[in-house]
Amino acid sequence: MSANGVAIAALICGLAFIVPLAPVVAVVLGVIALRQLRRRARAGRPQRGRGMAITGIVLGSLGLLIWALVVVAAVRFADENDRRVPSQSGARATSGRVTVDQLRPGDCFSGISPASLDWASLNRCDDAHEMQLITTVDLADDPYPGDEDAAGDLVEQRCVAASEPLLDESKLDRVDLFFIYQNTRLGWRQNSSALCIAASADGVLLGSVLQ
Repeated sequence: MSANGVAIAALICGLAFIVPLAPVVAVVLGVIALRQLRRRARAGRPQRGRGMAITGIVLGSLGLLIWALVVVAAVRFADENDRRVPSQSGARATSGRVTVDQLRPGDCFSGISPASLDWASLNRCDDAHEMQLITTVDLADDPYPGDEDAAGDLVEQRCVAASEPLLDESKLDRVDLFFIYQNTRLGWRQNSSALCIAASADGVLLGSVLQ
């Protein structure tokens, strides 16, 4: 008695369930093989292969289940990564080293000094820190005042006006205003904005100085 070729193929595909689509093929071929075996048995031409067809169906079904679990796990892993990686418009880490232009209003930080204005150490506002970014002011509509002193005076006026409504009045005696901006004509054109910062008067702040 000969073996049914479709049943053999179903078994082979079932054993290869680790290969994508092989489980589907195994189940389909197994069902086809069982139908062929029944028809040929009725016609008086029986073949071997029923066990192979059933095994192919079982292994294929198991493979489909495994692949479904893999897909679900991959989707969940991707979702978790999306939640952990901050987007530019969403939440981000509250600690770590950042460039000054990555600071956002309300951020608390340390590490900036007149000698080093490029990097800041971002902190939680509830932890000890030296400064807090109050707000930024757009200077695009203001032409360069002509010299560094005049530029500093203009930035101070704009920052004081923008910052005072945002500050907690009970904490004003603990901070001095500090500004970061481009103080050359070329720099003013390239980046026409200023950071308005509350710097601790005694070196350490705890909590936000904003209302």
